[in-house]
Amino acid sequence: MKNYLLFWVLLLLMQGSFANSKWGLKPKLEHRLTQALDVSSTYQTRQLSKGGINFVTVGSDSNCDFRVGSSKIQNAINSGASEIRIASNDVYEENIVINNPAINLTLRGGFSSCTAASSNIQSDLQQDWTEITRPHGQRDSIFKITGLPVDNMTVFENIKIVGGDGQGNTSGGGIQWDDTESDAVLQNVWLTDGFNMATGGGFSIVSSSTTVILNNAIINNNQTNGSGGGIYCNDFSGQSRFSTIILNTKSQLAFNHANQFGGGAALSDSCLLASFAGSSNPAIVNKTQNNFNPNGVIVNAEGIMLNGAAGSGGGVYLDSGAGLLIHGTELCNTSAQCFGDVQNPANVMENTANTNPLTPATLAGGAIYATGVNTDVTISAAWFNANVANQASGGAIALFDNANLTINRNGSNCWNPVRCNLFRANQASFAGGVIYNDNGNVDISHAFFEGNNANLGAAMYTVNNAQTNVDASVFHHNGGFPELLSNHLFVANSGADYFFKYSTIADNDTNIGIFRIKNDPGTMLLINSSIIDDVNSGPVLAFGLGGSGFVSAFCVMAHEISSLNGSSNTIDDPEFVDRLNRDYHLSNTSPAIDYCNILTTPTNKDMDFQSQGWDNPNLSNFLGFYDIGADENFTKNYFTIGSDAACDFDSTTQTIQDAIDTGVGEVRIANNGFYDSAIIINDISVKLRGGFLDCSAADANNSTTHTTIDAPGGVNIPAIDIQGAGLENVILIEHLSITGDDSNFSAISAIGAVAKITLNDLTIIGHNIDQFTFGGGVNLSGGAIELLLNDTLIIQNSAFNGGGIFCDGNFSKITVTGDSGISHNTAQGFGGGVYLTNGCELTIYSGVSNPDASTNIGISGNLAYNQGGGIYADLGAQVTLYGHEFCDSNGCVGNNTNPVNINNNISGFPGSPTNNDRGAGIYASGQDTTVNVYAGLFKDNLGNNGGAIYINGLASLNVSRLSADCWDATKCNYFLSNRSITTGGAIQSDQGLLNISSAYFEENEGTSGSALYLFGSNSFARIEGSVFNNNNNAGNSDDFVIR
Repeated sequence: MKNYLLFWVLLLLMQGSFANSKWGLKPKLEHRLTQALDVSSTYQTRQLSKGGINFVTVGSDSNCDFRVGSSKIQNAINSGASEIRIASNDVYEENIVINNPAINLTLRGGFSSCTAASSNIQSDLQQDWTEITRPHGQRDSIFKITGLPVDNMTVFENIKIVGGDGQGNTSGGGIQWDDTESDAVLQNVWLTDGFNMATGGGFSIVSSSTTVILNNAIINNNQTNGSGGGIYCNDFSGQSRFSTIILNTKSQLAFNHANQFGGGAALSDSCLLASFAGSSNPAIVNKTQNNFNPNGVIVNAEGIMLNGAAGSGGGVYLDSGAGLLIHGTELCNTSAQCFGDVQNPANVMENTANTNPLTPATLAGGAIYATGVNTDVTISAAWFNANVANQASGGAIALFDNANLTINRNGSNCWNPVRCNLFRANQASFAGGVIYNDNGNVDISHAFFEGNNANLGAAMYTVNNAQTNVDASVFHHNGGFPELLSNHLFVANSGADYFFKYSTIADNDTNIGIFRIKNDPGTMLLINSSIIDDVNSGPVLAFGLGGSGFVSAFCVMAHEISSLNGSSNTIDDPEFVDRLNRDYHLSNTSPAIDYCNILTTPTNKDMDFQSQGWDNPNLSNFLGFYDIGADENFTKNYFTIGSDAACDFDSTTQTIQDAIDTGVGEVRIANNGFYDSAIIINDISVKLRGGFLDCSAADANNSTTHTTIDAPGGVNIPAIDIQGAGLENVILIEHLSITGDDSNFSAISAIGAVAKITLNDLTIIGHNIDQFTFGGGVNLSGGAIELLLNDTLIIQNSAFNGGGIFCDGNFSKITVTGDSGISHNTAQGFGGGVYLTNGCELTIYSGVSNPDASTNIGISGNLAYNQGGGIYADLGAQVTLYGHEFCDSNGCVGNNTNPVNINNNISGFPGSPTNNDRGAGIYASGQDTTVNVYAGLFKDNLGNNGGAIYINGLASLNVSRLSADCWDATKCNYFLSNRSITTGGAIQSDQGLLNISSAYFEENEGTSGSALYLFGSNSFARIEGSVFNNNNNAGNSDDFVIR
């Protein structure tokens, strides 16, 4: 007999096992994905250099380098060129081998001719992709990649590979990777019509350690006599090689068929397939002929779709330690490389197992079949729809022999905020409408099961010591198909276990009862803190048919409880919000609110990914303050914090962090509270909104002023710390003053994070950081941050570099709009206002037309002891001052009535300059570092060299007027009264590249080159349409205005 106490303890220990992971996935899986993202980064870097000089062309016209013979592409590869451009004006029938370890090869199609190829004029339209097929009568793969080393990469681009007849022996109709360590990217590639193959009708990976990334790729209409209709991956080397296949967004694995197992893909021996492809509006849910375009590709059918197997695994078959990840939304690294997108799920739809039902009962897994120790399936933010196990079991998924299945949600962002994991309309003719679990291990959370069915177990069937845990999930409207018996929703036999907690079961239509727990040794059901309101399905627990195994229920609200053993159970109406329209949230008066104490550790997130355990102050607790069922009820979609009686959180005993941690998504902060505790925003989307006089005003959403947040004093932590590199979160912070009276760290810090951050109507003031630290106001280091400042002032802060803002990383962008300003900040090193490095981009639309020393808007009054009083930029950073109005599909920013002003900034100590205090307004250094000025005003800046701007070391300066409308009809780019102690009163260039037009230089002062000073053999300047008026030499005998 099982030790049930031990079972409960183990369940407690299992909670939060991936809490320290980057993306909420298992460590080994995260490691493989990290490697794949690195491959994607390498590919993106290579894309920047495509179109280089080491290319040859292939085609039929006279301008082609290779135009004769039946092996033109192979001959081009053998030439040693690293890029082969293949025109679409010829027919290519070849068996091609890629095996040169010294070359990273790129094959590019989509060129109408070799003339277009030589000019790099390429079409991405599908009908223009270059078609390659095998010679008639030959059976080898069209492409074979073999013997390539680690760090080698092969790229296929805009190519259609038509497989042909494999004569029953070939593995990999289109491409075969065999005994290789290299990687590959398939960008705009179509692998189709590989038929009569042994395995891998589209492609195969055999005995290799390779990562293959498919971007906008199509693998369809392939067929095998063996396994893996579309994809086959196996390792026969005995060397523990690991291959990873990424099916990225806009890709299809569809309409493939295997006469054995794995209609879409068959994976074994540590091969991993990760699919991020899908659509929130898939056309195939209601199949019509209109879903097909003239080229025969399924329209809007991204994902794993419409595959079939005569055996098990209609979509994917896995064994011997293979892995499958089905992951919707977006998964990113700190280099801004991402798989997936936030708006769409990963789709697995209308796959079929046992397409030829000759041997029923032994086959399973309409979409997925997984078997064997260490075989692992992980599902997050996915939609499984209408998969079928025909005369078989496991309509969506079947597990055998210690295989593992995890279904979870990794963050608050999801394609569907409630039904993040959706299993709909799957069916099995025998057992387990969604899941059949035979001695496997299943962990499910944050999932919806609706409209599924089977003869036995309309939702799930478990047997032979299988373990199934279910948390924060909803089961509704399953069963009821007239063609199937729909006996029970859940069945357990032969030592199998179910453990349900914080879940909701309602409005199903099954026969003979909801649970059938057979009276076998070790078979049991544990139900905790759940709702079962399902009168149409009969009793909760079905007796007879083998009796009932061990059952324990605690804190269950049900339509009947006489069949249950346990305590604190009740019969009551849970009062859902709108069950007629399938909304199973709890209404504000539900008796399920604040019902129970915590018996087992919850995931801490309900079905909406909001925190559990919120104590509703308007209701009395029954046994505790945890709601039961899948939903934790919040009376509103925000929380207030302050010091009056109307507040949800009392700031005298609670913090803003406490409100954030509920996961409700918006915190309204009243002025009458006191806030000096650190705030951490970790991998969530949230709004922090202040300016409310009290919590009543917050409830009325009446924000009229600023709320003050004091940075934590005497500790090396920011006031607001934004963390989390896994998912791109959206963060709004507005109507706050973040003061730093006792602070020794940044006001806002985002180090290694990936997020979109908006600071609206903020004042960040008085943060004085210890020496040799960065970003007094805001610190963005590493990661990929999109920061928008709107009507925000960052003033009177200090740091060693970047007194106002520090930004390090070419995946971060800062945009400044409205009446925003970075002013009166100090850097003991460089960049008094802003410090930008390693490709960070800054675009400013804010400014005024009459700034002075007291101005806060724009870049005003900053001081750097060294270079860049206003802005310092190096190592490929980009600075754009945009004083015109700019409009696109998202609206308009900027205006034509005010320039972007850079004024009253100082580099160096006034009165005691050194040789290092250059570029009082802007200092830019290094190749690829660029400063663009479109309608800018530089006024009263003071430095040793380059009073307004200093351009150094092949950096570029572009000054121009983009519109007839400008804040000043004559002086659209105005350099006024800037002063250098020595040379370059307005601009100085040391090996810089200058293009200046429509500029007006007036009353600037320097000892030589009072307006413009250039030196160095690589300095270049083109000046046109500009005016130089009354610039002076500060009494020096050198009276050059331009030198």
